Amino acid sequence: MAEQPKSEQITILPPDQTLYFNGFAIAIGTGDIVCTLLRNGVPVLTLNASYTVAKTLAEGLTESIKKLEAKTGQTIMTVHTITEATKTL
Repeated sequence: MAEQPKSEQITILPPDQTLYFNGFAIAIGTGDIVCTLLRNGVPVLTLNASYTVAKTLAEGLTESIKKLEAKTGQTIMTVHTITEATKTL
């Protein structure tokens, strides 16, 4: 079971109510953002969010990653960075 997050208290759901993803596709609708989560290239769940909630989520994720990078002294690579770096393999 995953360790309880230390920076903020959140409820960790049981395994049958969680989802792992390692990719995503994003589309912009007329009134919201659509994000389909992928696992190994296969769609597993679609999220619909208002622009406001999507932007707030993006800010929260960015801030969390920045905190992790600051604490560890390591920069987390993006998929774009890894793809570019491994083109010649």
